[in-house]
Amino acid sequence: MKGKFVDVGKPNLPRFTRFIAIPAQGKVTFQITSKSNEVIQDITVYPRQTLSSDSKKQDNSFVIDEEFYNNEVIFPGEIVEIGSPAIMRDFRIVPITINPFQYNPLENKLSIFTNLEITLECDGFNGLNKKTKQHKKSKYFESTYRSTILNYDFDLHDNGEFQEPCYLFIYPDNANVENILQILADWKHQKGFDVVMANTSETGTTLNEIKNYIQNAYDNWENPPEFVCLVGDAGGNFSIPTGHLDGGMYNGEGDHVYSTLEGDDILADVFLGRLSFNSLLEARTVISEWKEDYNINRPHSSLGYLTPEKFRLTFEKKVKEINTLKVA
Repeated sequence: MKGKFVDVGKPNLPRFTRFIAIPAQGKVTFQITSKSNEVIQDITVYPRQTLSSDSKKQDNSFVIDEEFYNNEVIFPGEIVEIGSPAIMRDFRIVPITINPFQYNPLENKLSIFTNLEITLECDGFNGLNKKTKQHKKSKYFESTYRSTILNYDFDLHDNGEFQEPCYLFIYPDNANVENILQILADWKHQKGFDVVMANTSETGTTLNEIKNYIQNAYDNWENPPEFVCLVGDAGGNFSIPTGHLDGGMYNGEGDHVYSTLEGDDILADVFLGRLSFNSLLEARTVISEWKEDYNINRPHSSLGYLTPEKFRLTFEKKVKEINTLKVA
């Protein structure tokens, strides 16, 4: 994950972060065992400016931290930074941030670290976010692991044994909604999913009750849900409540709270979605469009990046060609 410092007025320098899989418990520390760098002299690194916003009037004034630029203070102060451990469903991970550039404003000198060797250690039985739950691994999370965890190697974990794929639908206690949703549930089951449909008479109707139902499923089911779909809008006649985030950089409603099921962190432990509708007709339309998008418009890596419909037509064409050759 590439990024930049958010300190407005300080040097606008890039940095990048990688997740590292670590043992289920223990305090994490690191050491820089070797490093090499190049130095560029007589260079000015301009300060980061305020991000533009479509919702706010743009302030085009130039921002600079005069105190920093007039002192011999190296920025950033650390080459390597380690974050707090977190849980991403099957793994305990820790973010490691590399700052490959350091700037000295008084000398106009930029150091570029071209090679770093870092040793990560995890000792003891303490540490933040100990992983206590052990399930079979999720096949559907594997692509996320491979793309985000630097040292991910599935061969080292449970000999590649995956859980049965599981889909959980939570919907309002309404017989008509259930009948419409059954079409989607049956389709998911045909695709190989263990499908569970739970209405609000089972889960409860409040955010906390529904979250507790999902939490229990994640903790105790033989095949914990990998996909959770909330069927209904945040209000109206067919409602499933949503959460609300207050304070910090982001404010407003959102469903993310339902997906954080393990560890004191913000990483989702299930894939979460919502089918919003305000009428039964709209529910039928949404489900029909979902199936159409999946079958007609969306390529799948397992099908050679063809859509299911294109794959079906290609397969039928091949079978016809083979049968023609046999007859000839």
